[in-house]
Amino acid sequence: MNLLNLHISKAILFISFICISMQVCSKSQIDSILNVLNKEIDKSGFYYQLKEDRINELRKQLNSSRNWQVRFDLYDKLFNEYLYFRSDSAFIYAEMSTRLAKKLNKPDLEVQANCNLLQCYISAGLFKESCDIMNSVLAKELPEKMKATFYYECMNLYAGMRGFA
Repeated sequence: MNLLNLHISKAILFISFICISMQVCSKSQIDSILNVLNKEIDKSGFYYQLKEDRINELRKQLNSSRNWQVRFDLYDKLFNEYLYFRSDSAFIYAEMSTRLAKKLNKPDLEVQANCNLLQCYISAGLFKESCDIMNSVLAKELPEKMKATFYYECMNLYAGMRGFA
C-alpha cells in the first residue's frame, strides 16, 4: 500500500471514528476530541520543520557521498520524503535514481526507480507515461523481491485509470 493510500485509509478511519463518536459521545467528549485535533493542527509548523530537517540531513549525506549505491539509496529516501510533501522534488529524485540505476546496470535498482517514477506519474494523472514505464519492464525478468512492488504500482495505475473511464 503506498503512502497516499495509507494516509487516505487512516483519514477515513479517523473520520469514521469521529462520526461514530459524535453519535455516542456527549458534547464535552466531542469538544475534548476537537481540542486535541486543534492542538495537533497548531503543531503543523513543528511537523513541517521535522520534515525539512530530515530532508536537509539526507541532502548533506548525498553531497558528501561518492559511493554510487549509497547515492542511489539516498535518492530513494529523498524521493520518499518528498513524495507527498513536494511532488515536483520527488519526481526529480525519481528521475535521478532512474539515471543512476541505468548507469550502474542493476536491474533491481532500475525497477525500484521505475516504481518511484510510476508513483509520480500516477499521482499526477499521467497515465500514458505510466503505461510506457509499465510496458518497458519485462515482468519475467524482475527480481523476485521487486515483483510485489512492481505489481502493486501496476494495480495503482489501473485503479487510477479506472477512475477516469
